[in-house]
Amino acid sequence: SRPRLEIEKALRLVAELDVGDVNAEKQMNYSIKPITWSGKRNFAFKDSIRFQDDGRAHKGEESMTFNVTPHRKLIIVKRFDSGVSNQMTEVFVNGRSVGHWLVTGANKHGRWEESKFVVPDDRINSKTCNVRFKFLSSDFDINSFYYWFYQPE
Repeated sequence: SRPRLEIEKALRLVAELDVGDVNAEKQMNYSIKPITWSGKRNFAFKDSIRFQDDGRAHKGEESMTFNVTPHRKLIIVKRFDSGVSNQMTEVFVNGRSVGHWLVTGANKHGRWEESKFVVPDDRINSKTCNVRFKFLSSDFDINSFYYWFYQPE
């Protein structure tokens, strides 16, 4: 799977997580608590055909661990159900806050949407990266279906 958001050509995919795929979740030491929803959705992006994906939602925390190249920025792309608006999380990398990520949700009819968050290169300081998303606010909860992680070549 590839994101629909345009990704700079000079970036390489360093990790990806299909949320709801138990094997993929194990490989990335994925954790979510407390789970408020888990299941499948069949939606479309604007101007696209419908497709089904499985995912999860929470009002607590979600985290995953993967390998990166130190001192290079990290671009995180997330597929989510935009039927839930104003999803805001605090993003942590290796235990340190790196900012707030707000996904507003503008595709109410098709409902699939993607959003991008950039972690500055000075916050990526080891070969192992633990990314954690902490619930701050939402119209309901925070949902996730797929994550892609990119770094410059």
